[in-house]
Amino acid sequence: MLQTRQFPYTYDDILGFSRKIDLGHYQELVEKAYKIRKRDGTIKAQEIIRNITYINNFIEPFLKREYDKNKDLIVIKN
Repeated sequence: MLQTRQFPYTYDDILGFSRKIDLGHYQELVEKAYKIRKRDGTIKAQEIIRNITYINNFIEPFLKREYDKNKDLIVIKN
């Protein structure tokens, strides 16, 4: 969302937006999540751990850096 400056509303939107940015080998995770959400796939425990690692090592630090650069960025927590 941060890179495309758009908010995806559907699973199709998430998949489409993910293809517009460079996720490297993590693109595979988005593709797999899409299939699971469409009830057309399964996921292994190892893939879940890899996804959590991706969030911890890439997504979270990226968001923190962007927030530090732009303090008026809105962050939503639940």
